[in-house]
Amino acid sequence: MNTRIAWQLSSPLFLCILSSGCYSDHPVKTAQEQPGDECVGYSGLTASLGEATIRCTGTIGPKSFVVDQKGLLSATFTTCTDDPKNQSLERVTKLLQLQNFRAALPHYQECLTERFNRWSELFGRISLNSCPTWSEPTVIAADYRASLVQLSKMQPKLQYIPASEKNPRFNPTGNEKFVDITVPAKTSIVYKISYPQGEPTCSDPAVCAAQCAAFLPGFVVSAGNGQVVADPASWFRDESGFLACSDASSTDPWCPPYVHAMSVTRTSYSSHVPPGDIYGHPNRGGVGEHCFRYAPDPGGGPGSNYETDLLLQCTSGTTECLSKCGN
Repeated sequence: MNTRIAWQLSSPLFLCILSSGCYSDHPVKTAQEQPGDECVGYSGLTASLGEATIRCTGTIGPKSFVVDQKGLLSATFTTCTDDPKNQSLERVTKLLQLQNFRAALPHYQECLTERFNRWSELFGRISLNSCPTWSEPTVIAADYRASLVQLSKMQPKLQYIPASEKNPRFNPTGNEKFVDITVPAKTSIVYKISYPQGEPTCSDPAVCAAQCAAFLPGFVVSAGNGQVVADPASWFRDESGFLACSDASSTDPWCPPYVHAMSVTRTSYSSHVPPGDIYGHPNRGGVGEHCFRYAPDPGGGPGSNYETDLLLQCTSGTTECLSKCGN
């Protein structure tokens, strides 16, 4: 089977889409990255796009985006109904503009457009005529400075290598394989899912909501019983205006000793696909925040994880920027 389309066929989500029932007493876990999928490594970006879209419009579905004449995924909405200041619209715009950041994200455009097109074709075969409303988001494990300092005590203690050292030499610490056993704690958002009065409904609107967002891997963690759990990564959060971490009075919640668990976002599918994210939101770069980075072993071993700096990286001659974990 072609692994690039296997997610469509094997996902419990799409088994639900193609069935007539869709209701379950147990939450439905949605499709994530699969080996060979063009979205491998971009789930943080796609999850952030889903969160920003919901924050802006209160819903998400096939009418939220379109593949334009340039072959780019584009938003169909130009104002926000749930965000009067349109801040989340700006975030959606920036996340979509990163399709042009091909030097750092060579398959991001392909991830968005090909997945959206394949999903749209499947979505059109079902009798789901409208997508539900996402409301009353409840944040679990919010990113407060005190809570993240406490959380940092449970994180693995790895060798710190400044990002200026482009070719780090490792002193094995016994933690190289922590990626295989550590599940990173991240902030989760629980949404209440419903249909406006008079609209057609599903047996469980949350399952339908997951179907409506299934083209964005990493956004929906589980869905059921009228609720959807989403799990955005801290390194794609867009908050800014914090004092630099070097300032003793900094209010940045992600300053050391907390470390963004970027290299433990997923385990490697093979020795050729290293685990974890490398890039994050530009507001996270160059302010003193730290991250876990994975370095593959040239000899084919398990590779090494280390702590380093989140830097700001911009494309030459443009305003397209991201934060990058190390060099």
